Amino acid sequence: MKTLRLLVAALFVSTGISFAQTQSPTNMLATYNSAMTFLATLSTSQSNSLIYTKNLTNSEAWSKLPLPLATRNGLALSNFTAVQLSAVLNVMTNAVGTNGSWNGAGLVTQMRYADSILAQYNSGGYGSNQYYIAFIGAPSTNSPWMLQLGGHHLAYNISFNTTNLSATPFFNGVEPKLWTNSDGSIFAPLTNKFAAVVALRSTLDSSALLSGTYSD
Repeated sequence: MKTLRLLVAALFVSTGISFAQTQSPTNMLATYNSAMTFLATLSTSQSNSLIYTKNLTNSEAWSKLPLPLATRNGLALSNFTAVQLSAVLNVMTNAVGTNGSWNGAGLVTQMRYADSILAQYNSGGYGSNQYYIAFIGAPSTNSPWMLQLGGHHLAYNISFNTTNLSATPFFNGVEPKLWTNSDGSIFAPLTNKFAAVVALRSTLDSSALLSGTYSD
């Protein structure tokens, strides 16, 4: 179990680093512009529920757990009209990129597909629209702010500070790990990352074990 936790930690860190390395000032400006476009579609009440004071308490309020095991900042996708939802997804796409089906926005889309399958058995805690968006600090091009995207097996905390970016904590997972859609399409998100962890495990010996015990 300790070996597994070490491997997961390594994957968690490398995923966040690789994400940050793919961003550029152009991506950041596009994220800001799409965030402002999204906010312009909202009512005053919705905006007030999305933009949080920039402090440590609000920044630390995130979880990868499903509802009702976790509470999150912001509003769920289920709260938005079709126009607003399109704007939200545009923010997400600009923030995480479009690096194929297995990364970026393509990966998030598949994770939402997976949750819609779980919703067939528990609609109260799962579903493709049970994902949240929040801003810690108002979006800006000259002062720090954070974009939070969260839901079951997804926790993206992406901080922007002018042209500097940090993507941590940054977590993604999927359940079920493989399924076939009604049209025959087969989905297996995170397969490449799972294979990378398995390959990493084969290179480690007992000296890589962490001391002590740990729990979630």
